[in-house]
Amino acid sequence: MSPSDLRRADHPSVSARAVIAADIAQVWAVISDISLPIEGSGELHAVEWVAPADGPAVGAVFVGHNRNDHMGEWTTTCTIVACDAPRSLRWAVNDPPLAWWGYELSSDASGTTVEQTFQLGPGMSGLDPLIEKYPEREHEFITGRFEQKRAEMAANLMMVGARLGVGVTPLD
Repeated sequence: MSPSDLRRADHPSVSARAVIAADIAQVWAVISDISLPIEGSGELHAVEWVAPADGPAVGAVFVGHNRNDHMGEWTTTCTIVACDAPRSLRWAVNDPPLAWWGYELSSDASGTTVEQTFQLGPGMSGLDPLIEKYPEREHEFITGRFEQKRAEMAANLMMVGARLGVGVTPLD
């Protein structure tokens, strides 16, 4: 999809992929820690599970505390919508979802390939006021947001390797 094709209504997505030189179970232990994205994010600064949840499982809920210079501070409620340890993890942000985040893992002799994905959902997000005010620039706003998210996801994947003390080979 070219940048001029990106439309909020289509729920576009962006991802980052890397091979992490570690066993899939080791990688899963790191990516299933909901605090991982804090280190690479310019927005997320705190997370916590909502009782009775204390780890990833379908239906488990956690809260994310976010802030940035353009939108101020806000809190999101995230629900795990898919969890197949150690292969996949996906959560919806708010209800209806303003976005979905997820990881897909596969392994071979070289290590574990991880793809992290961010997808825009049907719920209202910080992009919506800009798109409503400047609809002709919708693709530009989404592209800018996706560039930011791709960089954050690439940083997350590098942090997985750093936490495990192993090499990471970006694939994108």
